[in-house]
Formats: sequence, structure tokens, C-alpha cells
Amino acid sequence: MRYWFYAWRNVGRNKSRTIGSIVTLSLALALTFFLFGFISGLEADVKHNITRYTSGDISIKSKAYFDNIVFSPSHLVVPFARELVDLVSGIEGTQNFATARLDVPSSLYLNQEFVPIVARGMHFEREERFQEISELVTKGRLPRMHTREVAIGSAVARDHGLEVGSSLTFFSTTARFTSAAITLTITGVIQYPMSNFNSMAYIPIDILQEHFLAPDSATEIVVQLEKNANTTPSKEQVALIRSVAQDFINDAITHVSQAERERVLPISYASNTDMTLALAVQPWQTISSFVAIISYSRVTYLIISFIFFLLGSLVMYNAINMNIKEQEAEIGILNAIGVSPRMIQKIFLRENMIIVGIGALVGTLLGSLIVEITGRIGLDMSFKSIDSGGSVLGSIIYPQHSVLWTSVLVIYAVIVISGVTYFPLRGLRKVDALEILRKA
Repeated sequence: MRYWFYAWRNVGRNKSRTIGSIVTLSLALALTFFLFGFISGLEADVKHNITRYTSGDISIKSKAYFDNIVFSPSHLVVPFARELVDLVSGIEGTQNFATARLDVPSSLYLNQEFVPIVARGMHFEREERFQEISELVTKGRLPRMHTREVAIGSAVARDHGLEVGSSLTFFSTTARFTSAAITLTITGVIQYPMSNFNSMAYIPIDILQEHFLAPDSATEIVVQLEKNANTTPSKEQVALIRSVAQDFINDAITHVSQAERERVLPISYASNTDMTLALAVQPWQTISSFVAIISYSRVTYLIISFIFFLLGSLVMYNAINMNIKEQEAEIGILNAIGVSPRMIQKIFLRENMIIVGIGALVGTLLGSLIVEITGRIGLDMSFKSIDSGGSVLGSIIYPQHSVLWTSVLVIYAVIVISGVTYFPLRGLRKVDALEILRKA
């Protein structure tokens, strides 16, 4: 029997109903495609921002700092930062590159009021290799090392009307809990993709260490495993860096004199009698809770897509029932001349397959087109409600295609829709030809 012939004939018999079913399925699939394209773009943006600007592939901090991070314990630094950076960068058999950063909560006296700001100490030459920081400069230039110069974030410059060449005085509490002030000259303005970073000031790390009374110390050592590798650190890589860094710190603290300990280490460490300083060494994916939120979002979107597909299925369910009702006389005749209910069911099943197939194809093409267009122009996420993820989330998100999720969604849609629309076809197995012909 020519099942496909009769199925195609039924598809074209009621064009408005067929088109309605195809449009519903296409829109449901296209919208789901966009949702997953958006979440893929969000994930890529967060990973790029964390690994390039925030913490690198692997972050090294004092464990005490990490455990008390909600209190901004700026005095809990990593000592011997310069040697540790060189050591981690030179691990045999790796392409590691590390740099040190020192964050100091401070205040600026502007327009007769104190304005809170975080001063970040950087080694700008190393940061150029690490994050290509010169590309972020919108005005002026980066500060020179060993000079009392500062680059400010674009939000600081905009909100307070500051220009290149102006002087700023930073007031801070040092690592030894004394007060200190330092005046620096603005040499440039920096524009980061993340809003939080545009409210900071960037100072040569040696100048900030001197101001903070924490010589050769850093809040964090950030490690790049391989330039533009776009990989996730393995447990072995993290364990190797943790072992090397911890052994070095323990050995350095043990072998320096008490006078040197008191000079180099903050008060809380210098008075530590067990001569140890635990480090927290973390891969990038554990740095921000936003990474976990993205993973949970995929599960949420799968549930949402199921609802979309279910609604599309109900449209098809109704269309199939209507087709069966309209063709009761033909069904009765076919059954009377010996066509079994199972064979009739196959005709309608193929009709269902044709509609689902066209809907999946159109939905895939439409969804891919939407992702492609928004992926080129980007979606502005700079509104205030998203600032909770500001330290890792950029202001522009570019949705991305995912071959894996494209395949999963198409299969998922076909299974859900076909499963729901199969139910009205089961009744065809109990067709009573005489009863149908009598009603007709």
C-alpha cells in the first residue's frame, strides 16, 4: 500500500491546519534554539572573562583570605609573590604563565566627599601578555612600573569628571592596620567588558605594595596554563601547581629570619608560631557561583522547552483528531474492503511524521538564523539588574551555535511531539467499519 502517497495527500488536504501545526512546532523549536544559543554564549563569555581578566585558568590565594572573603580581608596576602610567580611560570613540562595582583580597598576624596574604590596593583608588562591590557585603554596610556602613576576605570572617570593628567590621593588601611595616603597622577582610562572592573584603579604593583606596607606580596597569583588554549584545567594540573606553590611558601617561611618574617609578612602571619601558610589553589570554574548557575539554567531551559513542545503537540493532537473525524467515511470504506486498522494507522502516523519533520526543519533553520544574527550583533546586558554577576559577566553577550545541543534539541522535540501525537492514532486499531459507515 502506498502509505506515503496517502499521507502526503492528507497533509495537503487541509492546508490551514497543516500550516498552523508546522508554524507552532517551528516557533517552539526556534525559541528553544535561541535560549540554548544564549546560554552557550553566556557560558563562553563568563569563561573568557574569568580566565582572561579575573583569575586566569588557576588562582592562588591565601586560604585564610578565601575563607574570609566576605569580609574583604585585604591584609591576608600571599608573600614572596615575585619568586612564586617565577616558580609557577617555570614548572618543567608546562607552558604556564603567571602574574601577581594586589587589591587594596581605598577611598578618594572627591568633591568634598570620600568615594570608596578598590586599588589594584599590577605588573603591566606581564598583564600585557596575560590579558592584552593595552587594548582596553581608551584614553592616555598605561602607568609605567616604579612610578607614581595610575590608570582609572571608565566608570570612575565618567562619574567624577576625571581626566588624564589629574592627581588622585588614595587613603587606605595598610596590611599592618595603620593609615596611609598616596598621591598618583592619572595616565590613562581603562574600559573593561565587566562593569565592576570599570570602578577600580590600576597602579604599578610595587608602588601599591610599598603604600600597603606589604612588600613583595599579592592578594592573588593568577596562572594561565597555555595562551588561547580554551581548556579547563585538569585535576592533575591543579594538584601540581598546588603542590609546588605550597611547598615553596612553607620552605620560604621556615628559612627566613624572624626580622625578615616581620618585614615581609603581615602581622597575622608574622606572629604565626607553626610557620605555615595554607594556600587556596582553584581552577577557574570554581571561582564564581555564576558558572554553576549557568549549568542549572540548562536544566531549567530543558523543562521550558518541554512545555513549548508539549503545547505544540497539543495543536497537532487536535489537528490529527480533526483529520480522523473528517475522514471517518473513507476510513470505514478502507476497512470494509479489507484494509486493516493497523495499515490505516500507518497512513496517519506518516502524516504526523511529515508535519513533525517539516516543523523540525523550519524550526532548526529559523532558530539557527536567530542565533546567527544575535551572535553577530550581540545582546546588550549592561542594565543594572545583571550587575550581580558583574565581575564575570560582560556587558554584551553573543549567542553561539552548539552542534551537540542542536542535535539534542531536535531529537528531544521529535520524541516529545511524536509521543504525544501518537495517542489519538491508537484509537484507529478499534475501528468498526459498519458503525462508521452507518454514521456516515
